[in-house]
Amino acid sequence: MTTKFKKPENLELLHDIADPDDTSRANRLCVVISDVHFTDGTVGNQSVEEPTWDGFFKEVESFCVDYAIEELTLVLDGDVVDMIRTGKWAEKGIYPWQRDHDEFAPILRTIIHDISTIHGGEHDSGRRRFFSLLKDLPERLKGKGQEGKDIAVKTLALLGNHDKEILADNDVLTVFYENCLGQKVADLPEDYRRWVGRQYGDENLFLDKSSVPWLPFYHGDRGFRLFITHGQWRDAANCREIGGWTVKDGWSLENWQQSRFAPFREPCFGDTVAAGVLSTFIYKTNQALNKLKTGEPNTEIARLERIIDELDLYRPTYAAVERILLETRDRRTKGKSTQITGIIENNLHEAILQWINLDFTLESASGTLRWALHIAKWVLNFFESLPGSGHRIELEAVYWVLRLIAGLQNLLGNKKGKLSRKDMVKFPCFLEEYRDYGFHIHCEGHTHIPLQQEVYFKKPEKNKNYTYSVFNIKELLDSGYVGAGHSVNFSAN
Repeated sequence: MTTKFKKPENLELLHDIADPDDTSRANRLCVVISDVHFTDGTVGNQSVEEPTWDGFFKEVESFCVDYAIEELTLVLDGDVVDMIRTGKWAEKGIYPWQRDHDEFAPILRTIIHDISTIHGGEHDSGRRRFFSLLKDLPERLKGKGQEGKDIAVKTLALLGNHDKEILADNDVLTVFYENCLGQKVADLPEDYRRWVGRQYGDENLFLDKSSVPWLPFYHGDRGFRLFITHGQWRDAANCREIGGWTVKDGWSLENWQQSRFAPFREPCFGDTVAAGVLSTFIYKTNQALNKLKTGEPNTEIARLERIIDELDLYRPTYAAVERILLETRDRRTKGKSTQITGIIENNLHEAILQWINLDFTLESASGTLRWALHIAKWVLNFFESLPGSGHRIELEAVYWVLRLIAGLQNLLGNKKGKLSRKDMVKFPCFLEEYRDYGFHIHCEGHTHIPLQQEVYFKKPEKNKNYTYSVFNIKELLDSGYVGAGHSVNFSAN
């Protein structure tokens, strides 16, 4: 039996097959991971340790064998590699939004080379790292199916907001496909090339085998009743409101296709925070602390380095600033090294001062947020003009301004917690014109806060319940929701 329905305009699926009502379809498993944020390690590590990945891939293999899976789809839902969180931008004084600069592409290529090398080899413990395990998965599943058949494996990587820079350079994108995913660009199948091209408004855009397809923005599978997108389209800080589109307009495929998804390919305000403030501060502070080392073990510096490397995990940003202020306040109270305290406060002050005075910081911010940034800029410049005020007072003031900005972002709709029905009915999976596809689970990453909510509709009559899920790993079977409680938080944004 095949369900007939009118296909909504602009929505493109990789295969218009796997009808939920087709009982002859293969036994399939879909595993989705989001926001693993593999970095080059210059400003800390964003992902989990190697034993976790080793266990993860073993579990996937066991699940495939135990449930007689014939086809495995592994979806990496954005922010697979993190091209923003690195010290290489601060080292050169060139940043991700300066794409026209001669040094932009060389820096980008160095970052992806280091990420693919670090996370594609072996750990000192002898354990293999993520990309090595990922590329070996098809080999591990050979002959593991029923009657000794191979289990087919398909890996899809979707576009996030911290890996969008790889689309800016074909060499970098090629390294991602080949060294990270293990997919030779020349061998990418025609249906995949046409599908990605259609998403970006031109089926022939990447049809030539010498071209490198951009990463798809979304993936829908009717068999799994699943629709996946990274989720940055709902976050004004991590996309660009350009081409006549704003976050308030919501899901707008027609508009996005006309600009080839420019709001999600172009640099954004979030880049200025991650690369311009936190990564710059972490890199420069670690450089200064390294100069104080004498060769003898220094537990004080070692402890501070651990704290500083963890700062990029704090959300929202003001929490990272607060953590540093608490640390320096404690150091002053206990009479610890004023030199080290000064290094921390001076570098944080300089990073924030540089960030707030960047033209792109204000240019990329949304209207209300831009207003708050103007206040922050005025506050910093005011305290800067006071004789002998010291950076401590300025940093305390900045902390409260950042809290104000975070509050404004929540008011603008960048909520991290529970969503209302009014929010959810605007998601593509739940749009009335999409419901005949049979999607029942709308999945996103981006926020990294595990969340599952239900929403119900009167139509269609059958299967009225729908699920919104924010995950880092979910397992789904064609027959329904499998392992609903098996959600593992693999990373932080």
